[in-house]
Amino acid sequence: MWKRRIGRLGWRSPGTHRRRVVLIYHSVGGGPLSTPVEQFCAQLDWLARNARMVSLEEMLRSPSANSRLQVSLTFDDGYDTVYSLAAPLLSERGFPATVYLTTGMIGENGHRVSDTALGHYPDEKFLVWKEVLDLAGMGWTIGSHGVDHVGLTTLPVNEAARQLKVSRDEIGNRLGRECLHFSYTWGRHDRNIRRYVSEAGYRDAAGSIQGALVTQTDRFALPRIDVRREYTLDDFVSIVNGEWDYLAYWQRARRGIK
Repeated sequence: MWKRRIGRLGWRSPGTHRRRVVLIYHSVGGGPLSTPVEQFCAQLDWLARNARMVSLEEMLRSPSANSRLQVSLTFDDGYDTVYSLAAPLLSERGFPATVYLTTGMIGENGHRVSDTALGHYPDEKFLVWKEVLDLAGMGWTIGSHGVDHVGLTTLPVNEAARQLKVSRDEIGNRLGRECLHFSYTWGRHDRNIRRYVSEAGYRDAAGSIQGALVTQTDRFALPRIDVRREYTLDDFVSIVNGEWDYLAYWQRARRGIK
């Protein structure tokens, strides 16, 4: 893998001795793109030994890490394996987490099936609202991933605003408290979209540019590291420690983020 080969050259992001990292997962133990349970457990066990696990809110409250490594876990889309498989494994270890919901896919009673034509992971099912409420009761942070799984930068202004407002209102009404956190589909955003997110009432928004949070990080462009199924445990350690942060330059150029 080319990412691994470049990482072995010894490149490392500055300031890794006090590093704040947000990781992205989607599904655990589900379809073919899902993180296998055994692999997920190995990653969690490494984090338990080497990092201080914090909620997204705690990480954002602190302007800098007060320990060598702080890590926050996030899950995009809202697949039901987050509830059935990931949540129990995190509870066993006392790890907090955030899930960003594609609210138009969250069912009332039955689990809606993923659709790859809409950019979903294959062979997955989505959460139902009762499970979302259970996750909130366990201390999970519930954020928005829009109503539909669409890139906001491709939409007319009024439709982008609708995606932000309707999903935020739905989560707020269901949970009985404000939804303050958003994540961009495919990590795509620009200056205008970041402004719309702020104007919609969110307090922060997460992208998917490789790297750690630093003092000057834009709250509406939070970097996050995507954990891929094909990553070995050594790869996982490398990305958490900053050896693959060089990917940020390629990701920004490819997505045209301004």
